[in-house]
Amino acid sequence: MFKSPHWVLVIVAVFSAALPAQEITGNWQGALQNSSGLRVVLQISKADCNALNGTLYTLGDDPHPMALTTITFLNRSLHFSIESLGVKYEGQISGDGSYIHGTFTRGEPAALDFNRPTPDNTWTLDPTPHNIQFVEVEKGVKLEVVDWGGTGRPLILLAGLGNTAHIFDPFALKLTHSYHVYGVTRRGFGASSAPVPWNRNYTVQRLGDDVLAVIDALKLDRPTLAGHSIAGQELSYIGSYHPEMAAGLIYLEAAYGYAFYDPIHGEFPNDVFHLERNFLWLASAQGAAEQKAVELKLLNEDLPRIQRDIERELKYSQKLEALPPASPMPDLTQAPEISRAISEGLQNFSVIHCPLLVLFAKPGNSESDAHDREEIAEQAGAVQAANPSARIKLPANGRLDIFRSNEAEVLSEIDAFILNLH
Repeated sequence: MFKSPHWVLVIVAVFSAALPAQEITGNWQGALQNSSGLRVVLQISKADCNALNGTLYTLGDDPHPMALTTITFLNRSLHFSIESLGVKYEGQISGDGSYIHGTFTRGEPAALDFNRPTPDNTWTLDPTPHNIQFVEVEKGVKLEVVDWGGTGRPLILLAGLGNTAHIFDPFALKLTHSYHVYGVTRRGFGASSAPVPWNRNYTVQRLGDDVLAVIDALKLDRPTLAGHSIAGQELSYIGSYHPEMAAGLIYLEAAYGYAFYDPIHGEFPNDVFHLERNFLWLASAQGAAEQKAVELKLLNEDLPRIQRDIERELKYSQKLEALPPASPMPDLTQAPEISRAISEGLQNFSVIHCPLLVLFAKPGNSESDAHDREEIAEQAGAVQAANPSARIKLPANGRLDIFRSNEAEVLSEIDAFILNLH
């Protein structure tokens, strides 16, 4: 029976719309075509009502899933985004469905082509053996908890800003001979829930209470907590307000102003926050007496401290101007609004009511490192003065990722510290 050209076109259109939806699901992998060459894996699956779900992995030092906020596939064009990271992608699938040619944008756009992996060239997402569970820390908020196993006392690892628990994958395995090792991915990152960055969702108290909720859920008896970088704030919160919950605290390049406030030298972000708060207090002051009290505090404490902070920052900036610019590396882990909310939710901590191991990465002896050496020496002295029983070590030629740059020494110090805990 003869069919009119009109019906032929309709049938072709229906099949051309249906087939690409089948072609796009599954796993894809590719590398950013820029100086970084960062490898990424894209997983696409079907959802209800013919919609799509997607997850993006970056295969750098911290492999972890990032759920796509939006994903559409229409007329052989793929679009997806990760809203919290400002990530967008636009691509076109090839005629045979074997690759996607497109552009990845976060700041500067970069070409990113995805290919279907074969059994021989499939990239391993996460080769480290572990178990993963999700712990609900408040209604609607679940945190990824990584369990690397092991025997002995419980040890919980907390990642720095933007990283997930998987940043510790290789390091954690070297601790399982003596401890049962866990890691917690902070809310807002990786596979953990990401509440909106307001309504006190990312204050230090909220983040610290998240860690306490995990301890309770896992029924751990006074674990040792080790935190990297910004995780020092969660350590100090627990050590200040809930010291009975931890046997000891280990600061891995994590004992700077956000974790230990030095009133003599100050800490610029903390001091700016308190200055802003006191200006708001001044604007809402009730009566002449309260207004005068706020004005005197601003004049005698806050403004002089800010001036000293700025002078120190300028001194540092002038030294940096003489150095060659560093090549920026792509970072798909930092959610700007969430990171800002965490930075604005800090408190000042000084005396911590737990046994402490504090590790600072002492830089090299070059002229460019002179400022950092001076800053670290001042901060280490301030921490020791406020916490005389703290064990403070400065491994030489260290970096921010001290658990990598000085791995053997860090492992040795952790063992010696935990051995002496009650």
